[in-house]
Amino acid sequence: VGNGVAGAIVCTPPAPTLVTKKLLGSLAAARTADATQCAPAPEALTEFEQATTVYGSAGFTSLRYEDGWVLERTRTSSTGLSLNNKTQFLHVGDDRARRQYRSVISFDTAAIPDGATVVGAWLTLTRAGITGDPALGHGDLLLDMIGGAFSNNSRLVSADWQAVASAAGLVAVPIPGANGESVTLDLSDGLAHVNRAGRTQFRLRFSIEDDGDRDPDFFDIFGALALNPAYRPILVVLYGAAP
Repeated sequence: VGNGVAGAIVCTPPAPTLVTKKLLGSLAAARTADATQCAPAPEALTEFEQATTVYGSAGFTSLRYEDGWVLERTRTSSTGLSLNNKTQFLHVGDDRARRQYRSVISFDTAAIPDGATVVGAWLTLTRAGITGDPALGHGDLLLDMIGGAFSNNSRLVSADWQAVASAAGLVAVPIPGANGESVTLDLSDGLAHVNRAGRTQFRLRFSIEDDGDRDPDFFDIFGALALNPAYRPILVVLYGAAP
């Protein structure tokens, strides 16, 4: 697969290097600081044991107009209606009518080499703002994942609100403490759903659809249209030899 995929920043794979399980678990912060980084030099890894051969890494930024939020039709419908894929702010929470916002984040991961085995993946999201108090009464902030596109359509559509995920509630997402702060999520339990042939998408939602009041309470993250490129969602994938 070529490197000319929109939204992809792909490293030139180095010669096979030894990367350990310990290292795989600690790469997220370094890789999201600069998505163009490749696997570390072999001499940096000699202290580790239980090595796994890794050929390279790829960093992806999310895709414009495929990211966005979807708002529930009514507070009890559990189906989507209105949406916005032309905003830098992705809402998660509820509005005055107690309808839930959910947001979708989309990546084109086709640049991962054919036959590669994904051995690590991390998603970095950046807080854009908070309205009301979404952490009170909404339960956990959850991340769903699909190896493909929600609703079988890479563009954001209203049905993405309720579309079935490959892995529902894959990760509980901590809300960063301040605007501009980021959180990096370890996707170890979702590696089988990283799509080597096209889209890999994520959906953010709260476990409790509304908090029972009539105040808007939602959390915003930056999407692909963030004016500051450093705030856009980043997916970093580490891959190894074909099975």
